[in-house]
Amino acid sequence: MTFPAADDRFPPLEESEKPLDDAAELAFRQCPPAFLQDGIPTTQLFHESTGDGGKLSAARSKKVSPKFAYEERLAAGGRTAGTYGVSVGEVLREGSRVVDDSATPGSITKPTGHVFLELRHFSTRLQRRRFANSMRNFALARGRLWPLAVSGNGRRDRVAGVDDSGAGGAANAHGQPSRIDRSGWHRGSDPIDGHSAPTDHR
Repeated sequence: MTFPAADDRFPPLEESEKPLDDAAELAFRQCPPAFLQDGIPTTQLFHESTGDGGKLSAARSKKVSPKFAYEERLAAGGRTAGTYGVSVGEVLREGSRVVDDSATPGSITKPTGHVFLELRHFSTRLQRRRFANSMRNFALARGRLWPLAVSGNGRRDRVAGVDDSGAGGAANAHGQPSRIDRSGWHRGSDPIDGHSAPTDHR
């Protein structure tokens, strides 16, 4: 999939900002516990917060795994009920784009593999609500990507096509995979308040 030389739908990008062109690649979002209703993410997961400036933060799957993105959020002191994802193709289909801005300098350290979902071109609240609803539906259809649901045999279910083995391509300055790990995760224990992992809603 390629992008036209100029797309008047969207605001111009900085030189360091690059739109993603692999329709199958995923953009991972961390779901704050407050965005759950009966254990299921609401459309708040894909609404911007104060300070986003129309750029909804995510992390690209070619740089990090769902597990790594989840662990990195916790290591930074944040709270998350899990990693959810939408594909670049799904975002494009709903009239937006995913942009890699990881090389753009800023006063705040970005998560590894940082990208944003473009919202700046939506001129009305209705457009943004429709987009958020579509993204939430795509994410729920794919299911929670990390922590994975625990099956009856005590093992975590795997999601087809998703690498949950670690950094998913993220590496440190020495070319080695970045390491953020916590003990006990594969025993069905969820670091969120010490409770067991909730059911994966697909």
